[in-house]
Amino acid sequence: MTSGKTNPPAVFFGSGPVAARSLELLLKHTAIEAVITKPRPAHHRGSVPVLELAEKVGLKIFTVSSKTELDQLVESTNFDSKYGILIDFGIIVSQKVIDSFDSGIINSHFSLLPHLRGADPITWSIANGDSQTGVSLMLIDKGMDTGQLLPQQAIDISPNDTSASLTEKLIELSDQLLQQTIKPYLNGQITA
Repeated sequence: MTSGKTNPPAVFFGSGPVAARSLELLLKHTAIEAVITKPRPAHHRGSVPVLELAEKVGLKIFTVSSKTELDQLVESTNFDSKYGILIDFGIIVSQKVIDSFDSGIINSHFSLLPHLRGADPITWSIANGDSQTGVSLMLIDKGMDTGQLLPQQAIDISPNDTSASLTEKLIELSDQLLQQTIKPYLNGQITA
C-alpha cells in the first residue's frame, strides 16, 4: 500500500463530499491503511461519497455512526498507522481514539482558526463577507477545532466565489498543506 507514496500510512476519517475529494487527492501521495466513515443509511438513495470511493479503490473500510461505535472500533482494531487524517467526518472523536495514534490525528479545517470554528466555515466566510479564508491543519483534541495548530495558509475570497468554487480551492490548498506537512511533522521537524 505504500508503493510510490511519499507519506507513511494513515487512517483516514471522513464522510462527506469534501472528505471524498480530499481522499481522492491524498491517495496520490499518502498510503491509506483504512478509511473510517459513516455507513450507508438504510433508506438512503443518494451517494455516500467516501464509502463509494474507498470501495472503488479497494481500501479497507470501517463504518461507525457514533462516538461510542468509533471508540469500540478503535479499541477492537489494531491499526499500524502512527497517525490519522480527519476531514469532514461529522463525529466527535474521543481522547481515547486520539491517543490510540502515536502522533495524533491531523484535522484539516477550512478556515483560519480560531476564526469560524465548527461546521460549515466556507458558507460562513462568504456570508460574513470575509475577504480571506484558508486552511488550518491542527492536531485534534477533545474540543471543537481547538487543537494545537500546525501550518495555516490563507487565500483571498474573490467577489465571484461561490461556496462550491471556494470549497474546491480549499480542498486543493488542504492537499498541498498536507503534502508539505505530514512527513516533517512525523519526523519532529514541525511541532504543534
